[in-house]
Amino acid sequence: MPFGAEELAEAVRLNGVDVPASLAAIAWGRAAVASPEIVTAALASVDGHPAGPSRAPHVLPASLEPDQAWPENLRRLTRLRVGDLIDFQNDRVAERYLAEVRNVAERERTATGSLSGGVTETFGRGLYALVAVKDEYEVARLHLLEEEQAAFRHTFPGARPVYMLKPPLLAQLGLQRKIKLVRSARPAFRVLRAARHLRGTALDVFGWTAERRAERRFLVEYLSWVGLALDHLTPATVDAARAIVNAANDVHGYAHVRRSSITAVRAIVTRQLSELTGSGSSQLDRSAAAR
Repeated sequence: MPFGAEELAEAVRLNGVDVPASLAAIAWGRAAVASPEIVTAALASVDGHPAGPSRAPHVLPASLEPDQAWPENLRRLTRLRVGDLIDFQNDRVAERYLAEVRNVAERERTATGSLSGGVTETFGRGLYALVAVKDEYEVARLHLLEEEQAAFRHTFPGARPVYMLKPPLLAQLGLQRKIKLVRSARPAFRVLRAARHLRGTALDVFGWTAERRAERRFLVEYLSWVGLALDHLTPATVDAARAIVNAANDVHGYAHVRRSSITAVRAIVTRQLSELTGSGSSQLDRSAAAR
């Protein structure tokens, strides 16, 4: 992030909402990145109640292991996301993700002599963010994770969860309010979780919505930006190229919020690409379309 821990803490204090809990969450989050094994041990028991079971690390096939020659940070980042994408959908999606990361790594190393510029690491984060979208299938899968269920039972003993949902498909058909699921929630989630393998196929009914189509178009657009940035990558342009590759990490929110975010990001990247390549916006549009 382009600011330090003190600035982040000050922003939380100025916001004035749940300041102690928010600062504690930030501290735990930083610790979880720096020393995950220590945090896991510390959270093994909370108030005398066993914590929910955590997921075991993925045992990846050799073909899905990150390259041994990569820096450790890149290997760890990629390995985690490859495993998550297997759960998200299947091995094929994980394979495509890893192939894209490998391609960018090869091009960064060729252009700059190393992977120290962070272009590939930034791309690994960004591509994952655009691939592992929180769609209907993924929301259902996450709700059914045993650690989530255990955390709910511990926090609200004896309570039954109520889910308030407004799926984009139903919203597109005219639904103006959220629907409430109680007894039917877990059976419905199980069906959706099982159907996640249909994502992106002709049988993916959720993929017909304008929101899902826009997400797929933006992914293609993002990859074209990355390709153009890599075409002009040199040791002197690493920072500029990395800023363009980071565009995926600047897209936030859902529905109209996400659409507005994409529009803003697109305008910024168009300017950045023009400065990097020395091309006008119309030429950039033609290059992107050709890819």
